Amino acid sequence: MQIPRFWVKDEGADVDPSGRQWHLTVWGWSSSSLADAAEVARDRLGQALEKVRRGERLTGGYYPRLPLREETLRRVEQNGDEVAGVTRNRYGAEVLNTDRVLIADVDRDLEPKAAALDVVREVGKRLGRLFGGKVPMAGQLEPKPQLSPEQEAVAEVSEWAARHPSYGVRVYRTFAGLRVIVTGSGAPPSSELARRILTELGSDPLYVELCTQHDTYRARLTPKPWRAGWRAPSVRWPYESQGARGEFAAWLSGYERASHDRSTCRLIATYGPQPLPGSADAAIVTLHDDVTRASDGTPLA
Repeated sequence: MQIPRFWVKDEGADVDPSGRQWHLTVWGWSSSSLADAAEVARDRLGQALEKVRRGERLTGGYYPRLPLREETLRRVEQNGDEVAGVTRNRYGAEVLNTDRVLIADVDRDLEPKAAALDVVREVGKRLGRLFGGKVPMAGQLEPKPQLSPEQEAVAEVSEWAARHPSYGVRVYRTFAGLRVIVTGSGAPPSSELARRILTELGSDPLYVELCTQHDTYRARLTPKPWRAGWRAPSVRWPYESQGARGEFAAWLSGYERASHDRSTCRLIATYGPQPLPGSADAAIVTLHDDVTRASDGTPLA
Protein backbone atom coordinates (compact mmCIF):
# COMPACT_ATOMS: atom_id res chain seq x y z
CA MET A 1 0.00 0.00 0.00
CA GLN A 2 1.27 3.45 -0.88
CA ILE A 3 0.09 5.70 1.96
CA PRO A 4 2.80 8.27 2.77
CA ARG A 5 3.00 9.14 6.46
CA PHE A 6 4.92 12.41 6.12
CA TRP A 7 3.89 15.51 4.18
CA VAL A 8 5.62 18.89 3.79
CA LYS A 9 4.41 21.96 1.90
CA ASP A 10 6.65 24.27 -0.13
CA GLU A 11 5.86 27.54 -1.90
CA GLY A 12 7.46 29.68 -4.57
CA ALA A 13 6.79 32.28 -7.26
CA ASP A 14 7.91 33.05 -10.80
CA VAL A 15 6.77 34.79 -14.00
CA ASP A 16 5.59 33.15 -17.22
CA PRO A 17 6.59 34.39 -20.72
CA SER A 18 3.57 36.72 -20.84
CA GLY A 19 4.67 38.47 -17.65
CA ARG A 20 2.00 36.92 -15.47
CA GLN A 21 3.05 36.29 -11.86
CA TRP A 22 2.47 32.79 -10.50
CA HIS A 23 2.54 31.79 -6.82
CA LEU A 24 2.61 28.02 -6.38
CA THR A 25 2.04 25.75 -3.40
CA VAL A 26 3.06 22.11 -3.66
CA TRP A 27 3.25 19.17 -1.31
CA GLY A 28 5.96 16.59 -0.91
CA TRP A 29 5.50 13.19 0.65
CA SER A 30 7.49 10.32 2.12
CA SER A 31 6.94 7.09 3.99
CA SER A 32 10.20 7.47 5.90
CA SER A 33 10.76 11.05 7.16
CA LEU A 34 9.79 14.71 7.06
CA ALA A 35 13.21 15.50 5.58
CA ASP A 36 12.55 13.23 2.61
CA ALA A 37 9.10 14.75 2.19
CA ALA A 38 10.63 18.24 2.19
CA GLU A 39 13.07 17.18 -0.52
CA VAL A 40 10.24 15.85 -2.68
CA ALA A 41 8.38 19.15 -2.17
CA ARG A 42 11.43 21.16 -3.26
CA ASP A 43 11.90 19.02 -6.35
CA ARG A 44 8.23 19.25 -7.32
CA LEU A 45 8.20 23.00 -6.75
CA GLY A 46 11.30 23.43 -8.91
CA GLN A 47 9.75 21.41 -11.72
CA ALA A 48 6.50 23.37 -11.52
CA LEU A 49 8.25 26.76 -11.57
CA GLU A 50 10.32 25.66 -14.55
CA LYS A 51 7.06 24.93 -16.39
CA VAL A 52 5.81 28.40 -15.47
CA ARG A 53 8.94 30.01 -16.89
CA ARG A 54 8.53 28.04 -20.11
CA GLY A 55 4.84 28.81 -20.39
CA GLU A 56 3.89 25.14 -20.13
CA ARG A 57 0.58 23.95 -18.74
CA LEU A 58 0.57 22.95 -15.07
CA THR A 59 -1.16 19.73 -14.17
CA GLY A 60 -2.28 18.52 -10.80
CA GLY A 61 -4.93 16.39 -9.24
CA TYR A 62 -5.94 14.71 -6.03
CA TYR A 63 -7.61 11.57 -7.26
CA PRO A 64 -6.20 9.22 -8.33
CA ARG A 65 -2.88 10.37 -9.88
CA LEU A 66 -1.11 11.77 -6.83
CA PRO A 67 -0.61 10.04 -3.46
CA LEU A 68 -3.50 10.65 -1.11
CA ARG A 69 -2.76 13.27 1.54
CA GLU A 70 -4.57 11.60 4.42
CA GLU A 71 -3.79 11.21 8.10
CA THR A 72 -3.28 7.61 9.20
CA LEU A 73 -5.57 6.89 12.17
CA ARG A 74 -4.71 3.25 12.80
CA ARG A 75 -2.83 0.32 11.34
CA VAL A 76 -3.74 -3.36 11.32
CA GLU A 77 -0.82 -5.79 11.61
CA GLN A 78 -0.70 -9.56 11.32
CA ASN A 79 2.49 -11.43 12.28
CA GLY A 80 4.49 -8.23 11.96
CA ASP A 81 3.10 -7.30 8.55
CA GLU A 82 0.86 -4.33 7.98
CA VAL A 83 -2.28 -5.67 6.28
CA ALA A 84 -4.54 -2.60 6.45
CA GLY A 85 -4.67 1.01 7.52
CA VAL A 86 -7.42 3.47 8.31
CA THR A 87 -7.00 7.04 7.06
CA ARG A 88 -9.16 10.16 7.14
CA ASN A 89 -10.01 11.52 3.70
CA ARG A 90 -10.27 15.13 2.57
CA TYR A 91 -13.90 15.50 3.66
CA GLY A 92 -13.34 13.92 7.05
CA ALA A 93 -14.59 10.36 6.64
CA GLU A 94 -12.56 7.34 7.76
CA VAL A 95 -11.35 5.08 4.94
CA LEU A 96 -10.08 1.51 5.00
CA ASN A 97 -6.97 0.89 2.88
CA THR A 98 -5.76 -2.65 2.27
CA ASP A 99 -4.03 -4.82 -0.31
CA ARG A 100 -5.14 -8.08 1.29
CA VAL A 101 -8.86 -8.30 0.44
CA LEU A 102 -10.40 -7.05 -2.81
CA ILE A 103 -13.02 -4.34 -2.38
CA ALA A 104 -15.30 -3.26 -5.22
CA ASP A 105 -17.62 -0.27 -4.96
CA VAL A 106 -20.48 -0.48 -7.44
CA ASP A 107 -22.36 2.79 -7.86
CA ARG A 108 -25.79 1.84 -9.13
CA ASP A 109 -29.33 3.17 -8.80
CA LEU A 110 -31.07 0.58 -6.63
CA GLU A 111 -34.22 2.54 -5.83
CA PRO A 112 -37.41 0.65 -6.82
CA LYS A 113 -39.10 1.87 -9.96
CA ALA A 114 -42.83 1.85 -10.75
CA ALA A 115 -44.02 -1.73 -10.43
CA ALA A 116 -44.48 -3.51 -13.75
CA LEU A 117 -47.69 -5.00 -12.39
CA ASP A 118 -49.27 -1.56 -12.07
CA VAL A 119 -48.38 -0.76 -15.68
CA VAL A 120 -49.88 -4.02 -16.93
CA ARG A 121 -53.04 -3.52 -14.92
CA GLU A 122 -53.50 -0.07 -16.37
CA VAL A 123 -53.09 -1.48 -19.88
CA GLY A 124 -55.63 -4.15 -18.99
CA LYS A 125 -58.15 -1.57 -17.85
CA ARG A 126 -57.84 0.40 -21.06
CA LEU A 127 -58.20 -2.71 -23.20
CA GLY A 128 -61.17 -3.72 -21.13
CA ARG A 129 -62.90 -0.42 -21.83
CA LEU A 130 -62.04 -0.74 -25.52
CA PHE A 131 -63.50 -4.25 -25.81
CA GLY A 132 -66.55 -3.68 -23.64
CA GLY A 133 -65.12 -5.12 -20.48
CA LYS A 134 -63.55 -8.17 -22.10
CA VAL A 135 -59.78 -8.20 -22.26
CA PRO A 136 -58.33 -10.50 -24.93
CA MET A 137 -55.70 -12.97 -23.72
CA ALA A 138 -56.05 -11.69 -20.19
CA GLY A 139 -53.96 -14.50 -18.81
CA GLN A 140 -51.00 -13.37 -20.81
CA LEU A 141 -51.13 -9.95 -19.22
CA GLU A 142 -50.19 -11.23 -15.80
CA PRO A 143 -46.48 -10.40 -15.38
CA LYS A 144 -43.90 -12.70 -13.94
CA PRO A 145 -42.67 -11.71 -10.47
CA GLN A 146 -40.32 -8.78 -10.87
CA LEU A 147 -37.04 -8.43 -8.99
CA SER A 148 -36.27 -5.11 -7.37
CA PRO A 149 -33.18 -3.24 -8.64
CA GLU A 150 -31.33 -4.33 -5.50
CA GLN A 151 -32.32 -7.96 -5.99
CA GLU A 152 -31.20 -7.81 -9.62
CA ALA A 153 -27.83 -6.35 -8.64
CA VAL A 154 -27.29 -8.95 -5.91
CA ALA A 155 -28.31 -11.72 -8.30
CA GLU A 156 -25.58 -10.59 -10.70
CA VAL A 157 -23.00 -10.77 -7.92
CA SER A 158 -24.37 -14.18 -6.89
CA GLU A 159 -23.89 -15.45 -10.44
CA TRP A 160 -20.35 -14.10 -10.46
CA ALA A 161 -19.63 -15.77 -7.11
CA ALA A 162 -20.97 -19.08 -8.45
CA ARG A 163 -18.38 -18.89 -11.23
CA HIS A 164 -15.63 -18.40 -8.63
CA PRO A 165 -16.50 -20.88 -5.85
CA SER A 166 -13.08 -20.63 -4.20
CA TYR A 167 -13.58 -16.94 -3.37
CA GLY A 168 -15.38 -15.64 -0.32
CA VAL A 169 -17.83 -12.93 -1.38
CA ARG A 170 -19.63 -10.46 0.89
CA VAL A 171 -22.23 -8.09 -0.55
CA TYR A 172 -23.22 -4.84 1.17
CA ARG A 173 -25.83 -2.24 0.32
CA THR A 174 -24.46 1.32 0.37
CA PHE A 175 -26.14 4.69 -0.04
CA ALA A 176 -25.19 4.76 -3.74
CA GLY A 177 -25.24 1.08 -4.68
CA LEU A 178 -23.32 -2.00 -3.60
CA ARG A 179 -19.97 -2.80 -2.03
CA VAL A 180 -18.46 -6.22 -2.62
CA ILE A 181 -15.61 -7.64 -0.54
CA VAL A 182 -13.82 -10.64 -2.07
CA THR A 183 -11.44 -12.77 -0.02
CA GLY A 184 -9.24 -15.57 -1.28
CA SER A 185 -8.45 -14.10 -4.71
CA GLY A 186 -4.86 -13.20 -3.86
CA ALA A 187 -5.10 -10.37 -6.40
CA PRO A 188 -2.78 -7.42 -5.65
CA PRO A 189 -4.64 -4.13 -6.27
CA SER A 190 -2.34 -3.18 -9.15
CA SER A 191 -2.61 -6.55 -10.91
CA GLU A 192 -4.45 -7.41 -14.10
CA LEU A 193 -6.47 -9.97 -12.13
CA ALA A 194 -7.69 -7.24 -9.79
CA ARG A 195 -8.59 -5.01 -12.73
CA ARG A 196 -10.56 -7.84 -14.33
CA ILE A 197 -12.45 -8.71 -11.15
CA LEU A 198 -13.26 -5.08 -10.35
CA THR A 199 -14.48 -4.52 -13.90
CA GLU A 200 -16.59 -7.69 -13.90
CA LEU A 201 -18.24 -6.59 -10.65
CA GLY A 202 -19.02 -3.16 -12.13
CA SER A 203 -16.61 -0.91 -10.25
CA ASP A 204 -16.22 2.68 -11.36
CA PRO A 205 -13.25 3.04 -13.79
CA LEU A 206 -11.78 5.87 -11.69
CA TYR A 207 -11.77 3.62 -8.62
CA VAL A 208 -10.11 0.84 -10.63
CA GLU A 209 -7.43 3.31 -11.67
CA LEU A 210 -6.88 4.41 -8.07
CA CYS A 211 -6.33 0.79 -7.02
CA THR A 212 -3.74 0.40 -9.77
CA GLN A 213 -1.94 3.67 -9.06
CA HIS A 214 -1.72 3.33 -5.28
CA ASP A 215 -1.70 -0.45 -4.93
CA THR A 216 -4.55 -0.44 -2.44
CA TYR A 217 -8.25 -1.15 -2.26
CA ARG A 218 -10.31 1.47 -0.43
CA ALA A 219 -13.63 1.49 1.40
CA ARG A 220 -15.22 4.44 3.19
CA LEU A 221 -16.00 3.41 6.77
CA THR A 222 -17.92 6.40 8.13
CA PRO A 223 -20.66 8.55 6.56
CA LYS A 224 -20.16 11.42 4.17
CA PRO A 225 -20.75 14.49 6.38
CA TRP A 226 -23.46 16.08 4.23
CA ARG A 227 -25.47 12.87 4.21
CA ALA A 228 -25.60 13.10 8.00
CA GLY A 229 -26.65 16.76 7.96
CA TRP A 230 -23.15 18.07 8.64
CA ARG A 231 -20.62 20.01 6.58
CA ALA A 232 -17.19 19.17 5.21
CA PRO A 233 -14.20 20.38 7.26
CA SER A 234 -12.67 23.73 6.31
CA VAL A 235 -9.10 22.68 7.20
CA ARG A 236 -7.09 19.67 6.11
CA TRP A 237 -4.31 17.60 7.58
CA PRO A 238 -1.46 18.23 8.23
CA TYR A 239 -2.64 21.19 10.28
CA GLU A 240 -0.48 24.27 9.97
CA SER A 241 -1.25 25.73 13.40
CA GLN A 242 -2.77 24.93 16.75
CA GLY A 243 -5.75 27.03 15.71
CA ALA A 244 -6.32 24.86 12.66
CA ARG A 245 -5.96 21.73 14.76
CA GLY A 246 -8.54 23.05 17.21
CA GLU A 247 -10.88 23.99 14.37
CA PHE A 248 -10.71 20.47 13.02
CA ALA A 249 -11.26 18.98 16.49
CA ALA A 250 -14.44 21.04 16.81
CA TRP A 251 -15.57 19.91 13.38
CA LEU A 252 -14.87 16.27 14.25
CA SER A 253 -16.92 16.48 17.43
CA GLY A 254 -19.89 17.79 15.47
CA TYR A 255 -19.43 15.20 12.74
CA GLU A 256 -19.42 12.34 15.21
CA ARG A 257 -22.59 13.64 16.86
CA ALA A 258 -24.33 14.08 13.51
CA SER A 259 -23.39 10.63 12.21
CA HIS A 260 -23.83 8.56 15.38
CA ASP A 261 -27.13 7.08 14.11
CA ARG A 262 -25.98 6.38 10.55
CA SER A 263 -24.44 3.31 8.91
CA THR A 264 -22.15 3.36 5.91
CA CYS A 265 -23.25 0.01 4.51
CA ARG A 266 -25.46 -2.97 5.33
CA LEU A 267 -24.49 -6.63 4.84
CA ILE A 268 -27.10 -8.33 2.65
CA ALA A 269 -25.52 -11.53 1.29
CA THR A 270 -22.49 -13.82 1.56
CA TYR A 271 -21.24 -16.53 -0.81
CA GLY A 272 -18.42 -19.04 -0.74
CA PRO A 273 -15.88 -19.70 2.02
CA GLN A 274 -15.63 -16.87 4.53
CA PRO A 275 -12.34 -15.86 6.24
CA LEU A 276 -11.04 -18.16 8.93
CA PRO A 277 -11.13 -16.74 12.48
CA GLY A 278 -7.77 -15.29 13.44
CA SER A 279 -6.68 -14.69 9.86
CA ALA A 280 -5.67 -11.31 8.45
CA ASP A 281 -8.68 -11.38 6.14
CA ALA A 282 -11.00 -11.95 9.09
CA ALA A 283 -9.42 -9.06 11.01
CA ILE A 284 -9.94 -6.71 8.05
CA VAL A 285 -13.54 -7.80 7.48
CA THR A 286 -14.33 -7.47 11.19
CA LEU A 287 -12.86 -3.96 11.33
CA HIS A 288 -14.84 -2.99 8.23
CA ASP A 289 -18.13 -4.37 9.55
CA ASP A 290 -17.69 -2.89 13.02
CA VAL A 291 -16.84 0.65 11.91
CA THR A 292 -19.37 0.79 9.06
CA ARG A 293 -22.02 -0.65 11.43
CA ALA A 294 -22.94 -3.14 8.76
CA SER A 295 -25.40 -5.00 11.00
CA ASP A 296 -27.02 -2.06 12.81
CA GLY A 297 -29.94 -1.47 10.49
CA THR A 298 -29.61 2.31 10.85
CA PRO A 299 -30.10 4.65 7.85
CA LEU A 300 -27.32 4.62 5.26
CA ALA A 301 -25.19 7.71 4.68
